[in-house]
Amino acid sequence: MQTWEDFLKKQDNRLGKQTVDRWLRSLKVVHFDSGNLYLEASEAFQISWFEEHIRPFLKSQLVNNNYRPVKVHLNLQEASSSTKPLSPSKKEKPKSTFSFTPDKIDPSATLETFVPGASNLVFFRLLCELAGYDCDSQSFTTPSLALAAFNPIFIWGPPGSGKTHLLMALSQAFKKRGLNPLYARTETFTEHVVGAIRNSDMQHFRKTYRSPDILLFDDVHLLARKDATQEEFFHTFNTLHNTGRQIILSSQQPPAHLSDIEPRLISRFEWGINLHIEKLSAKELHTVLEKRCEHLHFPLSEEVQSFLVEHFPHSHALHRAIEALILRVHLQSNAVYHRQSHLIDQETAKEFLKDLIEKEREHTLTPEKIIHAVAAYYGIRNGDILSKSQSQECVAPRQLAMYLCRMELKLAFAAIGRIFSRDHSTVMTSVKYIQQQLGKQDKAVMAPLFEITKSLR
Repeated sequence: MQTWEDFLKKQDNRLGKQTVDRWLRSLKVVHFDSGNLYLEASEAFQISWFEEHIRPFLKSQLVNNNYRPVKVHLNLQEASSSTKPLSPSKKEKPKSTFSFTPDKIDPSATLETFVPGASNLVFFRLLCELAGYDCDSQSFTTPSLALAAFNPIFIWGPPGSGKTHLLMALSQAFKKRGLNPLYARTETFTEHVVGAIRNSDMQHFRKTYRSPDILLFDDVHLLARKDATQEEFFHTFNTLHNTGRQIILSSQQPPAHLSDIEPRLISRFEWGINLHIEKLSAKELHTVLEKRCEHLHFPLSEEVQSFLVEHFPHSHALHRAIEALILRVHLQSNAVYHRQSHLIDQETAKEFLKDLIEKEREHTLTPEKIIHAVAAYYGIRNGDILSKSQSQECVAPRQLAMYLCRMELKLAFAAIGRIFSRDHSTVMTSVKYIQQQLGKQDKAVMAPLFEITKSLR
């Protein structure tokens, strides 16, 4: 069936030929006509993989000559009748190879080392009260808030704002109280779902994720388009919530702005309290750096600190830079650096970190990158977005690009206006319009925003 072959070639570009050969081309084509395709899989996991990674793309990418979607029917291949079953005495009980390896927690990611920043201080204090940590005395006390007082707690903010540090810190604080917390990344949860399905060990998987006192779940926005993972997380969430156990989630977007996640999950994310964590200012990043250097017993001059903050404008990037700097200092033969790190000057730091600086420069978000990503998504030119055209094919992308410049780069309306050759009131109107559509959960705005934001990460 040529239509199926053409579809597979498209998936080669999206998923890689090796993956497509293993999971798609190995499916047996049983029968097909102009509107239906009947396939057989050799194992149950292959069906689960297909449903999660391929089914969402069929309607738009698998169409017949009349441009109508081809319906795919996928069944499990029946065992060959010639295969003789083992006698009861020879039957072996299947052995589970599913193993749970929890995400590693950075021991330095504590509440003591977290710098909340002025805009995040109120909600940071709330979380500390929940964990039984006194911000002022920097000591643990009796919690003034009961677990599940707010459930779930949904923390959202841009990359580099400290969400992962905060979740790890809370996990360590809860453990000090004698509780049983579980910190998990969405990617790890997904891997565990796949492993449990493949090895028929869902019981072990469910027991692992539904037994802790507190579940701290990182990057929940990555559940998008993962149907099987969403299904398991929905039931995990319900089990924990119904038994009064705390759930703390992090995401790059607030619940209302999440795309390709089931409405029943989004509604549950909105049950408790939503906390917005903002990026730190340059001055606050200096404080982060000072604390990190103090913790690592690695003092740096004010000149070098300013240099690092300028080139690594996010807390997680700063942590990577200081750790790389320490490692490279200790690899040097010059013993003076071993004894007195404060003697490192800006040029030395620049030389030691040149590869990281280049990598950070490549990943630094700019208005030009936003405009290019939006134009690429809509299939138009960068100049079309910046032009005076009022056609819908230019206006919609332009409004989205303005919104992203405001939300992602925190640019002033006047500054965005200069980039797009518009006055600041036009920018304000565009940003407000996108916000209103997101509030209405308008798929025409949410879907492109999700894809474009993902391409910018």
